Amino acid sequence: MTKSKSQDAQLKSRITKNEAKKAKYERVRNSISSHGLDYKKELAKINSFIKRTQNAIDKLDSNDGYAYLSDLKSKLTKDIKVMKEYRDFVRDSNTSFVNLYSTLDSKISSLTTEINRDKDKFNEGHIPLVDEFLFHW
Repeated sequence: MTKSKSQDAQLKSRITKNEAKKAKYERVRNSISSHGLDYKKELAKINSFIKRTQNAIDKLDSNDGYAYLSDLKSKLTKDIKVMKEYRDFVRDSNTSFVNLYSTLDSKISSLTTEINRDKDKFNEGHIPLVDEFLFHW
């Protein structure tokens, strides 16, 4: 079965397009990795801080002798709310980056497979050195 030049041109075009797409995905994946966003971040310190602050508020609530610290209690309550929002934002953002990294990894793998398959189809019936010589001249 002979292939036409148009089929070869289509395969070359597809290979080039997929290699460009793969390179773009690799740049993004490498950027995520270089910033340390490719793995799940530990939030133990912020959780510990929130828990200690909540314990302080509970202590202020449990004893009437601390009534003069009501302003501190209201400020701490607002700060805890902000810290919880921040923690949730960081957790969700980190999860998104980890998922994006995994998605890019799988897309890169599938593109590599597709590129190799197209290269194999292109090389069917070609004699590499002869074709290289003929296409150069």
